[in-house]
Formats: sequence, structure tokens, C-alpha cells
Amino acid sequence: MTGHLWHRLQHDIAQTYGVSQVDYALIARVQATSSAKVPTLLRSLGEA
Repeated sequence: MTGHLWHRLQHDIAQTYGVSQVDYALIARVQATSSAKVPTLLRSLGEA
């Protein structure tokens, strides 16, 4: 994955869902989650 894409993913997830740490483990978890459930997963990890 390019550095630019990685940074964009981190930024977008942090801004949209309030997730402070977007690392490889989180991205792997997102990939293993059905697309319909990704927003719920990320909201549950975000800072309220």
C-alpha cells in the first residue's frame, strides 16, 4: 500500500469515526468484516 493511501485511510477513518489509532491490525479487521458492518465496527471503536 502506498504511503499516500495509508495516510488517507488513517485520516478519513479518524475524521469520520473518531478512531485515534488506525493501524494494520484495524485495517485487517475491517477487511474481514462485511461491508454492511464496517461503519458499526468503526463507530464502536471511535471516541465518543
